[in-house]
Amino acid sequence: MSQKPETRLLVHSRYADGTIVLKSQQPPRLGEAKPDPNAIGPHSQLRWDTYNQRIYQMREFDRFGKPVRDIDFTSPTYPNGNPRPDHLPPPHQHRWIPNLTGGTPTRNKIPELL
Repeated sequence: MSQKPETRLLVHSRYADGTIVLKSQQPPRLGEAKPDPNAIGPHSQLRWDTYNQRIYQMREFDRFGKPVRDIDFTSPTYPNGNPRPDHLPPPHQHRWIPNLTGGTPTRNKIPELL
């Protein structure tokens, strides 16, 4: 008699109100920080959570099209749902660090309070 493998729900992150996002429900990443070519001036891009019907993440650009910060509306968790100790509760921000030689800026891995 064969047994089915255990199906475990892996938690990826959690919103401030406690709503969990399972690993299988994680919205697609925003990807490379490219501004909207149709935007005039500062603007934002949204990472939409289609499962929970809310904003998962927001990326802000300045008037020159350079990324300024990402605002995360969730915090990462361990697969069992416990919060990771190296992250602030949501919402929090990650600033983009300009490249002094004019190249691609980098996203700061250290979260900051809004």
